[in-house]
Amino acid sequence: MPIALAAATLLTGCAPRATLTLAPGPNPGADALAVFGTTLTPTAESLIKKLTGAGNPSGANAPGSAAGASIFDAPGISASLTAAGFSVTSVKVEGSSLAASAGIPSLDGLLAGAVSAKAGSRSLSVTVDPDAVNAAIALMPASTKDYLDLLMAPVFTGEAMTEAEYRDLIGSAYGKTVAAELEAARFTLTVKAPAPVKSARIARAGQNANGGAAAGTVSTDGAAATFTLPLVTLLVLERPITLEMEW
Repeated sequence: MPIALAAATLLTGCAPRATLTLAPGPNPGADALAVFGTTLTPTAESLIKKLTGAGNPSGANAPGSAAGASIFDAPGISASLTAAGFSVTSVKVEGSSLAASAGIPSLDGLLAGAVSAKAGSRSLSVTVDPDAVNAAIALMPASTKDYLDLLMAPVFTGEAMTEAEYRDLIGSAYGKTVAAELEAARFTLTVKAPAPVKSARIARAGQNANGGAAAGTVSTDGAAATFTLPLVTLLVLERPITLEMEW
């Protein structure tokens, strides 16, 4: 769920953050509880509403639009996650902010096999590649595609592009302010394990231990590991990225 909701709100200026608490989940038998939150900057929110009519039940150009309406479809998100087998505990929208939580009945094999969390292994790995991202997007309401189309992101279009080229594309399409917000935006995933974390790392496919720029940063604090990735890195995804931890 965290990847799906992050992908739905990646349009510049967002700061999506997720916490994954491994066993127990909110219900008996759940492998984990996922909690996600994000808040759009005024620039991002205004741009999305202008280009999609989001928050306007009658369309982008209809008169009498509710200026304070949110772009987030809380009932749609809840229904989609429930249909996918998640145990939704809450989906709350306040203005430009979204907060959601849901139990995940089975982590291992989730998102087209992107998540590996075998019972008794005391380890977790998440491989972020186009297949995993598309599987995550499939968990979201159909209206999500309207926002994703605005991104023109290589991870969705399949176009080969560097991160620098993508930043230039966003700047040309939406202006310097939006491009700067994209450059500064980060996605943060905190994973809380059942025991103190022994190791955690972020690896990029084809990167050896001694070479290549890191895809992001990782820190540990007791039983928690926090992975931080630039949003532009996720949107371009020049090579698959794997988040790994052991406890």
